Amino acid sequence: MHEHPQKGPAHAGTPAAVDSVRWQANPETTEGIRGMQALVDGLPGNGLGGAQLRDSLNARMAMIFDRCTMDGEAHEALHAYLLPLMGMIKRLPDEPSSAHVDSLRTHLRHYGEVFR
Repeated sequence: MHEHPQKGPAHAGTPAAVDSVRWQANPETTEGIRGMQALVDGLPGNGLGGAQLRDSLNARMAMIFDRCTMDGEAHEALHAYLLPLMGMIKRLPDEPSSAHVDSLRTHLRHYGEVFR
């Protein structure tokens, strides 16, 4: 897979790595996404209910926005990736179904296909 440090997919704003090039993410963003993945992958064993999961995911999202140093097209691609995730978190019910959790899990796993 060819990777370029700042250049990403030819279709800016599209979260998919259309041309097999992944965007360079800052470490804090990757750390925040990995933290979200651990929370979701730990269900139900970690004992988090929907409200606690939602709060924990929102805290990590806030950290990503607070510490993001990305700019240019990579930053735009990150926003295209994060906006649907924010909607999924916002709509997470107090008692999430397996479909809700699977949607989050799938989207979070997609991060590694779009960013490095």
